[in-house]
Amino acid sequence: MEIKCNFCRARFLYPIDNLEYQYSHNKLLKVIDHTNSLDGFRDGQHPDGVAMPDYGYDLNGNMTYDWNKGIDGIAYNHLNLPTRINFKVDQGEKFISYIYNAVGQKVSKQVVHQSSTEQVNTVTEYLSGFQYVGGVLQLFPTAEGYVSVTNGKDFDYVYNYKDHLGNIRVSYTMPKGSTVLSILEENHYYPFGMKHANYGDGRHDYVRNPDGTGYAVIDEVHRNKYQYKYQGQERQDELSLNWDSFKYRNYDYAIGRFMSIDPLAEDYTYQSPYNFAENKVISHLELEGLEGIHSSKVDGAGIRTHVIQKNVVVLTQAPRPINAGASPKRAARIERQNARIAESNIAKVNSVKAELKSFYAGAKNSAGESVEFQFDVIALETNNTDGGSTRDVVNIGIANGVESGETAYTGAPNSVAPAAVVTTGSSRGALGLTQGNVKITVNSSVPGATAHEVAHTLMTGVKKEDDYPGGDGGLMDSPPGQINTKEVDRIIEDSYEKK
Repeated sequence: MEIKCNFCRARFLYPIDNLEYQYSHNKLLKVIDHTNSLDGFRDGQHPDGVAMPDYGYDLNGNMTYDWNKGIDGIAYNHLNLPTRINFKVDQGEKFISYIYNAVGQKVSKQVVHQSSTEQVNTVTEYLSGFQYVGGVLQLFPTAEGYVSVTNGKDFDYVYNYKDHLGNIRVSYTMPKGSTVLSILEENHYYPFGMKHANYGDGRHDYVRNPDGTGYAVIDEVHRNKYQYKYQGQERQDELSLNWDSFKYRNYDYAIGRFMSIDPLAEDYTYQSPYNFAENKVISHLELEGLEGIHSSKVDGAGIRTHVIQKNVVVLTQAPRPINAGASPKRAARIERQNARIAESNIAKVNSVKAELKSFYAGAKNSAGESVEFQFDVIALETNNTDGGSTRDVVNIGIANGVESGETAYTGAPNSVAPAAVVTTGSSRGALGLTQGNVKITVNSSVPGATAHEVAHTLMTGVKKEDDYPGGDGGLMDSPPGQINTKEVDRIIEDSYEKK
C-alpha cells in the first residue's frame, strides 16, 4: 500500500508511506515502511532485532505488543477491552489505563508518563457524554456538536460539520460578543482515517481569558479538548498511541487494522476479523459486526436528517434458453415467452420500488427529525424465484455482491439483515411472510404488503402481534399504512443497538 500527500513538504508530491504487510494467517506480524518519511506510519523495531515480529497476540486474538509504537504489553479484561497499555521506558513509567462499567462502556482513562524529563498524570472521566479532565468538566455533546466548558464556568456552543460517513470535518463557533464565525479545527482524512497534515488553519480552542476576567477567548492550542474525529470516534493521541476508540475495540488508522477481533467474527468467516469496514472505506461506515445501517446528514441550514440504507433484491425469472437445434417455430415461441417474462420482471421490480417509495415517504421520528429511507432495489435473475432456504437466499446475496457492503448476514435471530430478498415462495396462507429477517414472500395484491415485510428486515425480530397490536395505522397494521413515528423510532433504535 502506498499513500501520497500533495502538501506535506513545500507543496510537492512525495510518498509518505509504502507499507509492506507480513501475516501469519489473518494475524498481522510486521509492517515495513519502504520510504524514509517520518510522516504517516512510524516504522519501529523489536528490541531483539529486525527479524522479530512487530506485533504479538493473546489466545483471544487481542494484540499484546506493538513495537512500532514502543508498546511492550497490553492487558485485557473479560470483554477483550484493554485495561492497561505499557510503553517501554529506560526509567520511570509510561502507561495508559482504562476503567469500564459492566457492559464495557469506558468511564475513565489515565495517562501517566513519569521520568526525569516528563511529569504527566492526567485522568479523563466519561459520564454519559459529559467529559471531565482532572475532575473539571471540559465538554458535553449536543445534537449539532458540543458545548465547550472553560474554567468550569464558561459555556460555549461549538458546531460540527460532518461528511456522509460521520467524519467531523470542521468544528466552528461564534464567540460571545462576536458576529463572525471562527473555525476551531479543520480535519481532512485519508481513506482509512489518518489525518492530512500541514494545511488548514491550525488548531484553536476556547481558553481562559489571560487577564482572568470576562468570557473565555479563542486562541491557538497544541491539542483541542474535543478529540472526536474520524467517523465520530474518540482519537487517542496521548503518548503517540494514535488509536481511534470504537465501541467494541480500538483501531490503528495508520495501517487500517483493528487491534482486536470482531465480536461476531465466528459469523463472518469469509473476511478477516481485523479489517476495517470490509475495506470499503469510501462509502461505508465501520459496522463492527453488530451495527445497523444508519447514518445522518446535515444540510446548509443545519437541519439533521437520518438516513437508513437498505438493499432490496427482487428475484426475477431468468429467460428460457433456446437450444442450438431448436426449430425456428419453437425458437420464436420461446422468444415470445421470454418477452413476457421480461415484461413481468420489469413490472415486479417497478412495483416494489413504487411501493417502498410511497409507504416510507415523509418519515419522521418522535423528535420530529426527518428520516430518509434509501432503498436500492435491484433485480436478480434466477431459475428459482422461491430462493430456497434462508441460507440459500443469503448465499445468493453474497455471491452477487448485494449484501450491502457491510457484513454478510447469516440468518441469526434478532439481527438486522443488510439485504432483503423478495421471493415468490409460499407465505403459508398469510398475505406475506418474512423468514430469518432476510427472505420475503408476498402472495398478495394488498397495497403495502411488501413494504410491511421489508420493515421486518429493518427491525430485530419484530412480530406484529407481539410488538404492534394494530389500530395505529402504521406499516405493522393490517392492512398496512404509512410508516409511523413509533416504527421509525424502532428502526433507528435497532440500528444503534446493533452497533
